[in-house]
Amino acid sequence: MKNIKVIFEPGMIEVEVPYGSRVISAIEKAGIAFELPCGGKGICGKCGVKILEGASAPTETEKKLLGEKIKDGWRLACQSRIFAVSRIFIESGAPSYHKILTSKFLCEKFEKNPSFMKKDFHIPSITLENPVSLQEQIAFHLGLDTESVNPFIFRNSSLCRETEFTGIFYNGRLISIENRGAKNHMYGIGFDLGTTTMVLTVFDLEECREIVTIVRPNPQIKFGDDVISRIDFSLKGDGLNKLNAVIVDEINKMIDVAVRTAGIKNQNIYQFVLSGNTVMEHIFLKLPLNSMSRIPFNPVIKGPVETTATRTNLHINPEGIVFVFPVLGGFVGGDTAGLILATGIHRSEKIQMGIDIGTNGEIVIGNRDGIIATSTAAGPAFEGGRISCGMRAQTGAMEKCWFSDGSIRWQVIGGNNLKGICGSGLVDVISLMRQYGIIGEAGRFEENSESELKKYMRKQDGGYIFVFEPDQADSVYITQKDIREFQAAKAAIRSGIEILMRIEGVKPEDIESVYLAGALGNFVSVENIKKLKMLPDFPAERIIPSGNTSLASTLLFLCDSRLKHEFSEIARKTKTVELSRYTDFQTVFTEFLFF
Repeated sequence: MKNIKVIFEPGMIEVEVPYGSRVISAIEKAGIAFELPCGGKGICGKCGVKILEGASAPTETEKKLLGEKIKDGWRLACQSRIFAVSRIFIESGAPSYHKILTSKFLCEKFEKNPSFMKKDFHIPSITLENPVSLQEQIAFHLGLDTESVNPFIFRNSSLCRETEFTGIFYNGRLISIENRGAKNHMYGIGFDLGTTTMVLTVFDLEECREIVTIVRPNPQIKFGDDVISRIDFSLKGDGLNKLNAVIVDEINKMIDVAVRTAGIKNQNIYQFVLSGNTVMEHIFLKLPLNSMSRIPFNPVIKGPVETTATRTNLHINPEGIVFVFPVLGGFVGGDTAGLILATGIHRSEKIQMGIDIGTNGEIVIGNRDGIIATSTAAGPAFEGGRISCGMRAQTGAMEKCWFSDGSIRWQVIGGNNLKGICGSGLVDVISLMRQYGIIGEAGRFEENSESELKKYMRKQDGGYIFVFEPDQADSVYITQKDIREFQAAKAAIRSGIEILMRIEGVKPEDIESVYLAGALGNFVSVENIKKLKMLPDFPAERIIPSGNTSLASTLLFLCDSRLKHEFSEIARKTKTVELSRYTDFQTVFTEFLFF
């Protein structure tokens, strides 16, 4: 079979792929970062590329999802095939992800008690009269068994000539040595492994402070934008290895960028603490997901897991410690354990609730006497996924929207031109559309609406769209399908809240505090999500935006090693609930599809 040349612009990257290959295969071979939100199933229409030369005939799927854009050479990377020499344009850029919080204030609740400590020591020079190994000499002067001193800490040949050392100890165990004069700080990394977004923070273990934070999209999105599609992919051939490889590679790139930015060395990072949902943690550890694909959705591990950087192939000190938060049960993973840890729900006398609004939404309710938790498949709409003009909270995204002086006004992240809508902006827009009668209680466009916002409605494909800049041909817009995606996501969150409250036998007024976690939970208008019935009618003063509790909990853990014991308490107190087993789930879900 002959190969066909493909050139990608604007970078002029050239590859060859077999005749008839899909465009996505060429993109992957070129090493270009690219997303397939629906995992290449041809149902989302978000993997568009512009074929400048060599375009194949559009498929029926492409005609349906791309419409008039077909005429300008647009195709779907997951559908279009390569039959001739092709030039393909892929929009590039380095978006700014500055709408991520780490909830720094939470670290003030705990004392500094890291797992690592330094100790300076001197050993006599090794002589012919006493020709022992360096391992034996160091063990003897530290009062350790020779076998307990890891021989791999002597990989640096220059240390073999020294007599003055600084030892780095993890819970009393020697894991590294350096020249006594080096005076390097010890660092750790807190990592939030989200289904859609990943956040890394380098942390000074001696001063318990954040040094630098790096944010990237999860590269696994090209295999699917939710945990179910990732599980499906993991079950195909070498799928699990591919999912693991792509995530570890991206984590290492983030580490390397952070190290350069902070002006430190990889070898001085001694701990890596990871929090993620059940599926993400399994993939990171390269553990099979077969059992998560069928009832009763039982994970392979409970955890927590402690291993080494060498075993996980991370770019930190080879003997560094990797700690993965425990899975509480089913799809309720380490990020939920982190939410409980960071908010202190497990220590509270009064009943509290935590809600992490994301692709894989988590909800917990309880106090020191017991906690129930669940996971709900909200989907990626809150992070811009499956929305026609949706995007993550990055430069160019509408983050706020309101109506003033007869027109819609909005705020764009970075102050640039409007490129799309992120989760908080989507909530505001749909709230406005409902408030001004553009859509009804069921979410349908009101064809005969006399609303002040009717001038923003346009007919398209036998229905309506809501256009923000009606005078511009390429304006950002909202479709009926987008509204349906939002309804499904908000109903998933609200039904989870409602069912847990019914199981616990509590009412909104019985809950002392409601912690809203995640980027959306921190920046969204609480008033609007209550209007849209995503939350019960909690008093506004009880709702506490809490930022990224998944990341914050990893930093707390780096700061205070005693928190390891609290995970046992959290696991003991927490019972997980599978929503699908609740007899009224479908009824409750359907009820909260409405506004």
